[in-house]
Amino acid sequence: MSSSFLIFKIILSLIVLALVILWFILPEMVTPTGLIAGKVLYPAAPAELVGVQVSLLKDGAAVQSVMVDAQGGFLFTPVPYGDYVILAGKTYEDGRVLKGMMAIKLDHPEQMDVEVTLERELIRTEAGN
Repeated sequence: MSSSFLIFKIILSLIVLALVILWFILPEMVTPTGLIAGKVLYPAAPAELVGVQVSLLKDGAAVQSVMVDAQGGFLFTPVPYGDYVILAGKTYEDGRVLKGMMAIKLDHPEQMDVEVTLERELIRTEAGN
């Protein structure tokens, strides 16, 4: 057997070994993700859901933001596992604000279904009214 053939076999064996190692290690290196599907509710006036923005916050920063559909639905995907806050809101030109929030923990690949209920925030005027 020639020395070049022996070197070729060694290199080929190392490549195969590296591929086998990657086959088992690589899945652990990929960040697992899931998806969050939800609905925004505003029982006082369901028609006012148009224009509601929903944001997915991680450590106080928005990682995804969407507008709800006509029925108040929204979807975030892909979402890495972790702890999040979902913030939904709408601000009117006259200063009225609708807001809702909830904390969640995403820890599985199946769809997580959530509901966020909006509430009207009280606004104080300069006179304190």
